[in-house]
Amino acid sequence: NIISEHPNYKKYIGILLHVFITDSEYGNHGCILYELCGEDLGKILNKCDDNSLPLPMVKKIILEVLKALSVLHENNIIHTDLKPENILLINNINNIEDFDDFHIKLIDMGSSMLEDEIDTHSIGTDPYLAPEVVLRGDYDKSVDIWALGNVIFELTTGNLLIDPEDYYQDSETSSYSYNSNDSNDSNNSNNSNNSNDSNNTSGSMSCSSNEYS
Repeated sequence: NIISEHPNYKKYIGILLHVFITDSEYGNHGCILYELCGEDLGKILNKCDDNSLPLPMVKKIILEVLKALSVLHENNIIHTDLKPENILLINNINNIEDFDDFHIKLIDMGSSMLEDEIDTHSIGTDPYLAPEVVLRGDYDKSVDIWALGNVIFELTTGNLLIDPEDYYQDSETSSYSYNSNDSNDSNNSNNSNNSNDSNNTSGSMSCSSNEYS
């Protein structure tokens, strides 16, 4: 409700359509229904040979993510979990034929919070966390910009800028494991976008830099 009146809300933010309770033999379950979009950028990266995207495409994505963040930040809201898996294509990849059809929406506001009501450091996904969050210091909406910087690196190189596995792989006592492709599955189990996965196993969009130069 805080951001619904912003002129760019429907253009750059995943729209919540309905919240309802459903009954089953296991009891009542709360359900959240969002508009149906295409695949997330994590899956798109996996379809590219070098797990990266052409620079012109990355520039367009980042511009639209910044516009999405401006909707939140102008209303004193921190997203807190910006990552490729939370950036969706608006259109089904099979329907994207050229660069002009390529647009995104930012989703997963489940852990977002008002900047003046911060009450936890248990936010985000490890590779995209700002240092002040990791060190349990004070933080603000600039943590979203830090995360976006890490996303830019990943989209352009196909690698994580900060890979937690590098720090945990030699530890015999740590049970830590992280898979950048699967980290968002649990967060989006009720998101209607998941119903489109089986139809998005291939697409006509090319990852070739020549096509978008």
